[in-house]
Amino acid sequence: ADALAGGPLASIDGGSPMLLTNPTALSPATATWLNANAAHYTLVVALGLTGAVSNSTLSAANSAIAGG
Repeated sequence: ADALAGGPLASIDGGSPMLLTNPTALSPATATWLNANAAHYTLVVALGLTGAVSNSTLSAANSAIAGG
């Protein structure tokens, strides 16, 4: 449901990707994509509460776009 609600949000200002991950750990595929596209983004926003994306997973995602 969070992803469905986030569709319109992701389309604002030319669009942003919607990525999926495990709630408790950043998935390898998502981490790879974030690292490869880090130059285009400055912030990762999670939809849903910490049951959908834990604080540590969100932190790992933001670290991935920050270079480490």
